[in-house]
Amino acid sequence: MRLPQPFAPNDEPDRRDVEVSEPLTAATGTKAIVTTMARSVGIVGSVDTARSFLKINQPDGFDCPGCAWPEPPPGERKTAEFCENGMKAVAEEATDRRADRARGRRSSTARSSAVSD
Repeated sequence: MRLPQPFAPNDEPDRRDVEVSEPLTAATGTKAIVTTMARSVGIVGSVDTARSFLKINQPDGFDCPGCAWPEPPPGERKTAEFCENGMKAVAEEATDRRADRARGRRSSTARSSAVSD
């Protein structure tokens, strides 16, 4: 179903337009995993990438900071129980890259506010 743009509350779909199905069994595809793994390896290295990804949404690990994917009971979890957004969030949080004082001196608040996001 295609909604008119811009979407407005009075254009919301009717309940009859919503399809309900069984939950999906995968949150992402192989290409997304490979791309995100490569990005993470570039940020934190291969060892830290493997260590952190093996702990996402695991009973002895931590909850994914980037997704609302429902977690199955501990005995039913897969090794990769996360999506590419969770992988990206973990890689970015695990980085040891920091902006130092020299970087702060080179970038004034006025200059930073002039640059778009």
